[in-house]
Amino acid sequence: NRVCALELSIGRVGEMALPKSTETPRLRYLHNLVDAANGEWADWPAVNKTDYTQIGKIIVLYSYIDVSIRRMVEAAENAGYLNEVWTGKVRKLKIGEAEEAVLSLPGWSEPNQTALKQIADRRGLRNLIAHFAVRRFPKDDAFLFFTKSDRDFKRAFGVDPKPGTIMTSVMECSQLTDGFRHIHALQLWIANAAAE
Repeated sequence: NRVCALELSIGRVGEMALPKSTETPRLRYLHNLVDAANGEWADWPAVNKTDYTQIGKIIVLYSYIDVSIRRMVEAAENAGYLNEVWTGKVRKLKIGEAEEAVLSLPGWSEPNQTALKQIADRRGLRNLIAHFAVRRFPKDDAFLFFTKSDRDFKRAFGVDPKPGTIMTSVMECSQLTDGFRHIHALQLWIANAAAE
Protein backbone atom coordinates (compact mmCIF):
# COMPACT_ATOMS: atom_id res chain seq x y z
CA ASN A 1 0.00 0.00 0.00
CA ARG A 2 1.16 3.48 -0.86
CA VAL A 3 0.43 5.96 1.92
CA CYS A 4 -0.21 9.62 1.13
CA ALA A 5 0.05 12.21 3.85
CA LEU A 6 -2.60 14.70 4.89
CA GLU A 7 -1.40 16.58 7.94
CA LEU A 8 -3.53 18.61 10.32
CA SER A 9 -4.43 22.22 9.78
CA ILE A 10 -8.05 23.25 9.77
CA GLY A 11 -9.61 24.41 6.50
CA ARG A 12 -11.99 23.58 3.65
CA VAL A 13 -11.13 21.12 0.90
CA GLY A 14 -13.74 20.61 -1.80
CA GLU A 15 -17.34 19.94 -0.74
CA MET A 16 -16.62 18.50 2.69
CA ALA A 17 -14.41 20.39 5.09
CA LEU A 18 -11.24 18.43 5.75
CA PRO A 19 -7.95 19.59 7.19
CA LYS A 20 -5.58 21.21 4.70
CA SER A 21 -2.14 19.75 4.29
CA THR A 22 0.57 21.55 6.28
CA GLU A 23 4.03 20.55 7.30
CA THR A 24 5.89 21.17 10.54
CA PRO A 25 9.02 19.38 11.73
CA ARG A 26 6.99 17.50 14.36
CA LEU A 27 4.29 16.41 11.89
CA ARG A 28 6.98 15.38 9.37
CA TYR A 29 8.63 13.31 12.13
CA LEU A 30 5.32 11.60 12.90
CA HIS A 31 4.66 10.91 9.23
CA ASN A 32 8.16 9.47 8.88
CA LEU A 33 7.23 7.03 11.66
CA VAL A 34 4.10 6.08 9.71
CA ASP A 35 6.13 5.57 6.53
CA ALA A 36 8.77 3.52 8.39
CA ALA A 37 6.04 1.29 9.87
CA ASN A 38 5.37 0.10 6.30
CA GLY A 39 1.70 -0.64 6.93
CA GLU A 40 2.34 -2.22 10.33
CA TRP A 41 0.69 0.84 11.88
CA ALA A 42 -2.58 -1.06 11.43
CA ASP A 43 -1.50 -2.94 14.58
CA TRP A 44 -0.76 0.21 16.59
CA PRO A 45 -2.83 0.73 19.75
CA ALA A 46 -6.47 1.65 19.51
CA VAL A 47 -7.55 4.91 21.04
CA ASN A 48 -8.23 4.81 24.77
CA LYS A 49 -11.38 5.65 26.71
CA THR A 50 -10.33 9.28 27.19
CA ASP A 51 -9.70 9.63 23.44
CA TYR A 52 -13.10 8.14 22.61
CA THR A 53 -14.71 10.57 25.03
CA GLN A 54 -12.91 13.57 23.54
CA ILE A 55 -13.70 12.49 19.96
CA GLY A 56 -17.34 11.88 20.88
CA LYS A 57 -17.64 15.25 22.61
CA ILE A 58 -16.47 17.10 19.50
CA ILE A 59 -18.87 15.19 17.25
CA VAL A 60 -21.77 15.86 19.63
CA LEU A 61 -20.89 19.56 19.96
CA TYR A 62 -20.97 19.89 16.17
CA SER A 63 -24.38 18.22 16.13
CA TYR A 64 -25.62 20.98 18.47
CA ILE A 65 -23.85 23.63 16.36
CA ASP A 66 -25.58 22.29 13.24
CA VAL A 67 -28.99 22.48 14.91
CA SER A 68 -28.31 26.11 15.89
CA ILE A 69 -27.15 27.02 12.39
CA ARG A 70 -30.21 25.43 10.82
CA ARG A 71 -32.50 27.20 13.34
CA MET A 72 -30.88 30.52 12.48
CA VAL A 73 -31.18 30.13 8.72
CA GLU A 74 -34.80 29.01 9.00
CA ALA A 75 -35.68 31.90 11.33
CA ALA A 76 -33.95 34.35 8.99
CA GLU A 77 -35.97 33.06 6.05
CA ASN A 78 -39.22 33.27 8.03
CA ALA A 79 -38.40 36.86 9.02
CA GLY A 80 -37.48 37.85 5.44
CA TYR A 81 -33.81 38.56 6.23
CA LEU A 82 -32.31 35.74 4.20
CA ASN A 83 -30.48 36.54 0.98
CA GLU A 84 -32.62 35.58 -2.02
CA VAL A 85 -29.95 33.08 -3.10
CA TRP A 86 -30.98 30.91 -0.14
CA THR A 87 -34.70 31.72 0.05
CA GLY A 88 -36.94 28.68 -0.37
CA LYS A 89 -34.04 26.26 -0.04
CA VAL A 90 -33.23 26.29 3.69
CA ARG A 91 -34.48 22.78 4.40
CA LYS A 92 -32.32 21.33 1.61
CA LEU A 93 -29.07 23.18 2.28
CA LYS A 94 -25.90 21.24 3.02
CA ILE A 95 -24.40 22.36 6.30
CA GLY A 96 -21.65 24.35 4.57
CA GLU A 97 -24.29 26.21 2.57
CA ALA A 98 -26.30 26.86 5.72
CA GLU A 99 -23.15 28.30 7.35
CA GLU A 100 -22.67 30.60 4.35
CA ALA A 101 -26.32 31.67 4.51
CA VAL A 102 -26.06 32.55 8.20
CA LEU A 103 -22.79 34.41 7.64
CA SER A 104 -24.45 36.42 4.86
CA LEU A 105 -27.10 37.78 7.24
CA PRO A 106 -26.82 41.54 7.82
CA GLY A 107 -25.73 43.00 11.12
CA TRP A 108 -23.08 40.57 12.32
CA SER A 109 -20.38 42.31 14.32
CA GLU A 110 -16.77 41.51 13.43
CA PRO A 111 -16.31 39.18 16.47
CA ASN A 112 -19.53 37.34 15.54
CA GLN A 113 -18.38 36.98 11.91
CA THR A 114 -15.09 35.62 13.20
CA ALA A 115 -16.91 33.07 15.38
CA LEU A 116 -19.05 31.94 12.44
CA LYS A 117 -15.97 31.54 10.25
CA GLN A 118 -14.24 29.57 13.00
CA ILE A 119 -17.23 27.21 13.20
CA ALA A 120 -16.87 26.53 9.46
CA ASP A 121 -13.08 26.17 9.72
CA ARG A 122 -13.15 23.84 12.73
CA ARG A 123 -15.59 21.55 10.93
CA GLY A 124 -12.51 20.03 9.28
CA LEU A 125 -11.47 18.59 12.64
CA ARG A 126 -14.96 17.24 13.24
CA ASN A 127 -15.04 15.58 9.82
CA LEU A 128 -11.58 14.10 10.23
CA ILE A 129 -12.40 12.44 13.56
CA ALA A 130 -15.89 11.38 12.42
CA HIS A 131 -14.99 9.94 9.00
CA PHE A 132 -11.47 8.53 9.38
CA ALA A 133 -10.35 5.45 11.30
CA VAL A 134 -7.88 6.21 14.09
CA ARG A 135 -4.94 4.65 15.90
CA ARG A 136 -2.54 5.95 18.52
CA PHE A 137 1.18 6.18 17.96
CA PRO A 138 2.80 3.55 20.19
CA LYS A 139 5.45 5.84 21.72
CA ASP A 140 4.20 9.35 20.92
CA ASP A 141 1.23 11.29 22.25
CA ALA A 142 -0.29 11.52 18.78
CA PHE A 143 -3.03 10.07 16.57
CA LEU A 144 -2.90 8.53 13.13
CA PHE A 145 -6.12 8.95 11.12
CA PHE A 146 -6.62 7.02 7.90
CA THR A 147 -9.21 6.36 5.22
CA LYS A 148 -9.72 4.49 1.96
CA SER A 149 -12.09 7.11 0.55
CA ASP A 150 -11.20 7.80 -3.08
CA ARG A 151 -13.57 10.79 -3.03
CA ASP A 152 -11.85 12.40 -0.04
CA PHE A 153 -8.45 11.70 -1.61
CA LYS A 154 -9.45 13.43 -4.84
CA ARG A 155 -10.85 16.42 -2.94
CA ALA A 156 -7.64 16.75 -0.95
CA PHE A 157 -5.08 16.12 -3.69
CA GLY A 158 -6.96 16.87 -6.92
CA VAL A 159 -6.25 13.48 -8.50
CA ASP A 160 -7.62 9.96 -8.18
CA PRO A 161 -5.56 7.74 -5.88
CA LYS A 162 -3.62 4.79 -7.24
CA PRO A 163 -5.01 1.38 -6.23
CA GLY A 164 -4.01 0.44 -2.69
CA THR A 165 -3.52 4.05 -1.55
CA ILE A 166 -4.49 4.94 2.00
CA MET A 167 -4.82 8.60 2.94
CA THR A 168 -3.43 9.43 6.37
CA SER A 169 -3.38 12.35 8.75
CA VAL A 170 -1.37 12.79 11.92
CA MET A 171 -2.33 14.93 14.88
CA GLU A 172 -0.88 15.65 18.30
CA CYS A 173 -3.26 14.59 21.07
CA SER A 174 -3.00 18.10 22.50
CA GLN A 175 -4.52 19.46 19.26
CA LEU A 176 -7.65 17.41 19.90
CA THR A 177 -7.91 18.78 23.45
CA ASP A 178 -7.36 22.36 22.29
CA GLY A 179 -9.86 21.84 19.47
CA PHE A 180 -12.47 20.61 21.94
CA ARG A 181 -12.08 23.69 24.17
CA HIS A 182 -12.45 26.06 21.25
CA ILE A 183 -15.39 24.16 19.73
CA HIS A 184 -17.12 24.05 23.12
CA ALA A 185 -16.89 27.86 23.40
CA LEU A 186 -18.19 28.25 19.83
CA GLN A 187 -21.11 25.93 20.57
CA LEU A 188 -22.10 27.97 23.62
CA TRP A 189 -21.89 31.18 21.61
CA ILE A 190 -23.97 29.94 18.66
CA ALA A 191 -26.60 28.40 20.95
CA ASN A 192 -27.11 31.84 22.51
CA ALA A 193 -27.04 33.57 19.11
CA ALA A 194 -29.65 31.13 17.74
CA ALA A 195 -31.92 31.72 20.73
CA GLU A 196 -31.69 35.48 20.19
